[in-house]
Amino acid sequence: MVRVTKDGHEEALGSPFAQLDSHLMLFRDWLHERNTPIPVYGAVVFAYPSQMVEAAAAPHPILFPNNIPYYLRNLSAQPVLDEHELDDLARQVLAAHRPYVQRPLCTMYPQVSRADIRTGVICPECGGFGMRWRDRAWHCVCECVSRSAHIEALQDWFLIFGGELTNEECRRFLGVEDRHAARRMMKSAGLIEKGKGRWKTYHQQ
Repeated sequence: MVRVTKDGHEEALGSPFAQLDSHLMLFRDWLHERNTPIPVYGAVVFAYPSQMVEAAAAPHPILFPNNIPYYLRNLSAQPVLDEHELDDLARQVLAAHRPYVQRPLCTMYPQVSRADIRTGVICPECGGFGMRWRDRAWHCVCECVSRSAHIEALQDWFLIFGGELTNEECRRFLGVEDRHAARRMMKSAGLIEKGKGRWKTYHQQ
């Protein structure tokens, strides 16, 4: 599959059809286990209508958001469940739902070491790295001042590494020296403290 950007640049994409086929198979198996053999349809949806996509012999429909109502309207109109059965199935789906837990990126790309990760706080205005902490706020060369820019940086840390965060790791990643300031930042980001003294660690809720 190839995506064509506005400037005419072509980007090769991984196949979303393999992922869709896997989801369809799993959901059909789930329905079969509950003796509910209803038809299940799949489509690949791209969020932005401005995207141009080229796919050879696409095995599933490729849609943009404004195509979805038309696509649904043209599916089979023959009812397969009555209202009671539909409500019961909806309750079973909700009961079986489990929150998605993102795998840390470092486990998905083991060839990337911690030394390869660029550290620092990103400016929410200009997007530049290297905001400096002073006077209880983050300051950027673009003159942006933020008291909460570290929150997104800490979220990024957990997306990359997962697990637990120490005060020393926090200071190294954010680029601050004051351990008390680092502790306040982690608390303001909603992290949970575990342990005491030098063994204290911080975790996401």
